Amino acid sequence: MIRFRYIYRVKFKKLLAGGLACVLLAMGPGAAAALAGETVSAEAEGGSGEQTDPAPSQPAQDPAPSQPAPSQPDPAPSQPDPAPAQDPSPSQGETPSGQDPAPADPAGEEGQTGTGEGTQPEGTPADPADPAGQGGETAPGTGEEPAAETPAEQEEPAKTEEKKNERVEDEHELEQADLATGRNEDLFAGMTITSLPVVTVDYRFYHVDCDYSMARFRIYVREDQDDSARVVGTIPVGGLMYVLEDLGDWSYVESGDVRGFARTSSIYNSEQTSKKLEEAEKQVGSAEQVLSPLALLVQIREAYVPEFGSLCIPPEENNALTFTKATGRSVAEKEYAFAREELQIREGMGSDKEAVGKLAGGGVCYILTREEDGYVFVESGDVRGFVKEEALITGSEAVKKAVEGGDFQKAEKLMDPLDNKALFHTILSVKNGDKSSGKRQTLIELARQCLGHAYIWGGIDPFGYGADCSGFVQTLYKCLGIQLPRVAQDQAYYSGGIKIPVSDAAPGDLIFFARNGYIYHVAMCYDNNNGAPTTIEALGRNYGICYYHSAGRDTIWALRILE
Repeated sequence: MIRFRYIYRVKFKKLLAGGLACVLLAMGPGAAAALAGETVSAEAEGGSGEQTDPAPSQPAQDPAPSQPAPSQPDPAPSQPDPAPAQDPSPSQGETPSGQDPAPADPAGEEGQTGTGEGTQPEGTPADPADPAGQGGETAPGTGEEPAAETPAEQEEPAKTEEKKNERVEDEHELEQADLATGRNEDLFAGMTITSLPVVTVDYRFYHVDCDYSMARFRIYVREDQDDSARVVGTIPVGGLMYVLEDLGDWSYVESGDVRGFARTSSIYNSEQTSKKLEEAEKQVGSAEQVLSPLALLVQIREAYVPEFGSLCIPPEENNALTFTKATGRSVAEKEYAFAREELQIREGMGSDKEAVGKLAGGGVCYILTREEDGYVFVESGDVRGFVKEEALITGSEAVKKAVEGGDFQKAEKLMDPLDNKALFHTILSVKNGDKSSGKRQTLIELARQCLGHAYIWGGIDPFGYGADCSGFVQTLYKCLGIQLPRVAQDQAYYSGGIKIPVSDAAPGDLIFFARNGYIYHVAMCYDNNNGAPTTIEALGRNYGICYYHSAGRDTIWALRILE
């Protein structure tokens, strides 16, 4: 019975070998020669009943001498682009026919190993069933190279990779631009490109006229519009505050040094506040006895209102501090001080803290607040930080020196003000800030919150799901109350802006890109590096929302919308 099964097994193998022979003969004479050894082996098995049936998973025992063991992966894919350095000699029995003599990608892109395995994933062992060896190697016993097909197969991935790398911007729009037949020069027909003065980003707060409101009950002022957000300060019952921005369910408020978000329902509206002020006015006397509205508020505070808000964290740690640069408080009075000798203005109270500025002997600064351990917080030009008060000329001597006048030197910056952790220790300044620069900084801060989020064709949610290039800038400007058109082609002609040279772009300005007369992309200027602006933009599917640059790209003009 065993003998009977074995005979039929051998016959089946002969039939299988015959079928493979037909297939391999159709493939070429080299494949037929490779079959010879297999056929002889099958016949030998039929002549001996003593041999056992070999396991079908042992094709590595094929006597072909040039076939490597399938358990030995080719080490070449793990090496970084060995193709240019390794040129195997034909005498070694291997012809690198799968390797293009002039590789289209000398940088060694993934998938281009240069070892005859251009289409084989990195680290994948050679297929032992490949009759041509390792994907293009010379077939055993034929001496012929399958070079007619392999170079074409390897050249195509290189072209695909090159095309992919070119699509660094909005792929859909860039494809439309490539198909356009116009010229970028035509876009400038009838256009006026205006050069404007450089805009300096101002960290100072700008004063706005607004009425006081009052707290209906004790208010916990939060860092964000969320009841679970961190508490930055508290306002007592009846406490005075400015409502700087009404956001619906939430309001952005300022009370003393406290700035953040409070539930609108917890704040008396203007009519209710007026009634409360009238009641307070009766307690402090008739209106004729009050010299000014400010004096009235002072008396109201003393007689009726316990206090303004109280801080729970230092102002510089409050992420809501600069939600808007508006403030209801006046700029600080100028309390002059002069350096006795050259001194360092530091980021914190201590000689070990980083220096943010340097003030020469006789240089002028202004004391904004007095702190503990004899330190004062000062401002000199665009430098703000801490110094020991004993290192300064203050009081009547400083006033006398200021009255005498002179060309007083201000502090030299040692770091960008916005990198200074002590910058917003107080929002007071000796001069009013610029409203438009405050908007620019707000716009940039909003853009930075979107970094790393996805590029989504047609998307308008850069803070969450994702956005495309025009949806990104449209949503950010909408946060400032400015409604831009939806697509880049229309945004470039927005009537509320001024077209300026790209080299003049300031933070928050929009930069447009065109090819063949077709506007296909928009980015936001983040910083201007000597006329070559860096950008924040929704760049493309492979990049998402990221920092980039404008140099060397298809820029046409920038658009300035903020005044």
